[in-house]
Amino acid sequence: RAVVQTEARFGLEHIAQVLLGLRNPHIDSYGHDGLPVYGQGKALSGDMQLWLSVLRQCLLNGLLEKDIDSIGLIHITEKGIDFIENPQRMTLTKDHDFEAEKQEEEDEEKT
Repeated sequence: RAVVQTEARFGLEHIAQVLLGLRNPHIDSYGHDGLPVYGQGKALSGDMQLWLSVLRQCLLNGLLEKDIDSIGLIHITEKGIDFIENPQRMTLTKDHDFEAEKQEEEDEEKT
């Protein structure tokens, strides 16, 4: 819904920021803080990386699509519209933070 409500004129990061209810000049200037989806993602998680992961998985599942004419923009597909109208359970995979894991291993080796 966030992609539809922002009129498919933005990229993944902006959509995630809208879902998280963040404030920045783009959100303020476009009035996205007044959208029904603004801040709705905070209840599930306030983690930007989680929302970016969810949006990337929507791309992989064909619910969203990159706009080939405008680099970085995404829009909803027919499959995505159908999903909004007829929601169904979808399994998502949490991104693994390899950098944090590597840092933890290095810290353990030092002790």
